[in-house]
Amino acid sequence: MAMTADAAQTIWLGLVIGNTRLHWAAFSDQQWLGTWHTDHLSAEQVRHLMATQFAPESWQGIAGSHPPEIARPPKTVWLAAVVPKQRDLWRGHAQVQEVALDCLPLTSLYSTLGIDRALALLGAGSTYGWPILVIDGGTALTLTAGDRPPGAETGCFAGGAILPGLSLQVRALPAQTEALPEIFLPDSLPPRWANTTVEAIQSGIIHTVIGGLQDYLQDWCQQHPQGQVIFTGGDGDRLLAYLTESASFNANTTHKNDPVASCFRVDENLVFWGLRAYRNQLKGC
Repeated sequence: MAMTADAAQTIWLGLVIGNTRLHWAAFSDQQWLGTWHTDHLSAEQVRHLMATQFAPESWQGIAGSHPPEIARPPKTVWLAAVVPKQRDLWRGHAQVQEVALDCLPLTSLYSTLGIDRALALLGAGSTYGWPILVIDGGTALTLTAGDRPPGAETGCFAGGAILPGLSLQVRALPAQTEALPEIFLPDSLPPRWANTTVEAIQSGIIHTVIGGLQDYLQDWCQQHPQGQVIFTGGDGDRLLAYLTESASFNANTTHKNDPVASCFRVDENLVFWGLRAYRNQLKGC
């Protein structure tokens, strides 16, 4: 079934190239039409998608979820990438508009800040207000903070942190050792003091990551008691579930009432809200 889109509105795609997957969204001007994810593409697949104007049949043979049916071809593709080899496959196509870090309506950005982190911060601040902390549970687990100083028209990057993500840590141990088995991430917190090898790996990875996040969150909540925390990325909902389950998290946070219910939430589309905000203001750059 085709997604609803006014004939007078412009259809456009957002494409964020991550370390392991491509993340897509379709918009009709400001209206979000849907999100999907695919594996990285070959040069031939990119050329085919562009030549067929992203027609439904052009996605056949591409691994991953497929887009909703859209009433007409997109006019542009707004691209943000952290993988140069994948990014370069899209360059040179007239329909593709690449996001420039120095054109984002954010201040205090440093030149090597990941464009995905910056867009997620912009999307979070534009949607939920400032101050804001984004925790992205992707291949890399990143914390990205932002605020808007009094009288300022735009948000300000306020620092952050990067560490290996949960799924990356899970894959790394069996890949780099002879005896340790492959494991999975459980739905709930594993026992801290484990009695099997699988649970010991789960405990070591999950409890150290959650303990570190609790420390960052306690500091953030003390500095910004009215601030919000948004989880995103493939493991974003899992991280929030682990934190919610952890008794020490609920005991140590400084937010009043129920901290998880009041200021912590999951939004898988932050980076696309950032792309939309970037597109809206680009003419002024």
